[in-house]
Amino acid sequence: MSEVTGHPSVVNSSGGWTGGGNALTLNGVGAFYSSTTATGFLVLRDYGFGLPADAEVTGLKVRARYMLGTSGVGAVLNVRPTQSGSLIGSSVASSALNSTSFEDVYVGGPGELFGLSSGELTGAFFNQSSTGFSFRGTSDSATTWFLDYTELTVYYTVATFEPTEGSGALQRALGSVSRPIPNFSKAEARAFGSVSYKR
Repeated sequence: MSEVTGHPSVVNSSGGWTGGGNALTLNGVGAFYSSTTATGFLVLRDYGFGLPADAEVTGLKVRARYMLGTSGVGAVLNVRPTQSGSLIGSSVASSALNSTSFEDVYVGGPGELFGLSSGELTGAFFNQSSTGFSFRGTSDSATTWFLDYTELTVYYTVATFEPTEGSGALQRALGSVSRPIPNFSKAEARAFGSVSYKR
């Protein structure tokens, strides 16, 4: 399994947060949403990934640097994938939050897919500038929310093709093969013809 981490570069929609652009950089200021029990959805997108297009995504982890105006209010941060500004998949909540100074919280991890379908769990999907995540704070009592910075880690695998003995173009090109020849790309495998593959 491989992993790559990126951070969003575009505020898709502020959802009532003030200074949404401050959530794009680690500047100690942060976007904020004043005194509420439920903020709007701050949607950030365009992580700048260059994943293999056919990579299979096996897990997602979001890092968010947050701060509360008041502690002990039963606060959680709800994180959900978006595409072109629309909510998709499922929301995943953080653990209970209490810090009144900036602190990192992590949501998800290897194996957490945020309710996305198989067609969305590809490298090509996460390479799109329109793919993002929304952030919404909720609490039992009113508090002011600050969000200073976020990151997304994508866990993924890529299929590895191994030609094997058999008839067809591969055997004609290479002759009788007594053992697999590793590390063929998909394009090479298609060119040779009969192959098997494994992850």
